[in-house]
Amino acid sequence: VDGRTLITPSGFVKPIYHMHSLASRLTGQLLEMDGELSQYMGVVPVKGEDGVIRVMVYYMKEDFFEKIPNQKLKLTVEGVEGTYKVRHYRIDHVMSNSLTKFAELGMPEAPNVFEREKINQAGKLDLLYPEEKVSLTGTFEEEIYLSQNAVSFIELIPVDKA
Repeated sequence: VDGRTLITPSGFVKPIYHMHSLASRLTGQLLEMDGELSQYMGVVPVKGEDGVIRVMVYYMKEDFFEKIPNQKLKLTVEGVEGTYKVRHYRIDHVMSNSLTKFAELGMPEAPNVFEREKINQAGKLDLLYPEEKVSLTGTFEEEIYLSQNAVSFIELIPVDKA
């Protein structure tokens, strides 16, 4: 059983691989956070030495298969001035998830080349929406909708004024 690994025996990247990859970017100063979160939700905001603000929002329960309702979170980052690139990565049942595609294909014991390509494509880390540039005058806000066992990872990358 490969339940605790990051990659399947067939070489497919599991969603937990991306979770670890994104979590490894959470370096720098932990930012202050306030507000109330719904049960099973967590937020980790940091500002790196490079000036990039990264926020991981997760919504999951220890019993992975017990159903919990979708949740909404209004994320507000204060103290941001200037132009930023915004990247919002998502890992959930549909996005950045090779296992869902593998199941959709009937869990083939020996996937053919076409099936392997579909599974590998589904397993790539995806942006929720295309990267965008925003001009901020003190505050960044975004409403985040999370399904069960989902992770959103937002990066606010300062754009050089040069």
